Amino acid sequence: MAENGDTEGGASGSKAALFAVAALILLAGGWAMQREAAAPMKGEGARVLASPATDSPPLPAHELRLIRGEEALVELGAGGVGEFLTLRLALSEEATGIGINSIWLYGENHAPLQISGERADPGEVRVEIASELLAPGRHIVELRTDELTAIPLRRYSFEVR
Repeated sequence: MAENGDTEGGASGSKAALFAVAALILLAGGWAMQREAAAPMKGEGARVLASPATDSPPLPAHELRLIRGEEALVELGAGGVGEFLTLRLALSEEATGIGINSIWLYGENHAPLQISGERADPGEVRVEIASELLAPGRHIVELRTDELTAIPLRRYSFEVR
């Protein structure tokens, strides 16, 4: 009977150690993701945190280029976005032929809202968001696509300050 008790105690200890290792891995992953967030660029109005590899000519203050997987920042202030903020959602090269079924805006200050957009060119989708929806906080634009994948979504996030 003592052997059986030792085995159960050993198995319980192994499970606890495995759980602790898994928790450490998750914490390290979250820390690494936070460290990768870029700092805002200097300028007036709407600003994007751009990757050096994807830098392009500056956009007007009422436009913002969003790149999937990167943080963007919109600063509302003097000379800010105006009546609408135009989002230019960059698509990767392999996604240029996908179809867009719907576009949704999620934000802390409103219920999910279906919005419209248009294909500006094969590598970009343009969306206009009314400035009254741009209260401070985090916002997510979600493209629901016709891709044949388990989850055919592409999400772009930005924060309004």
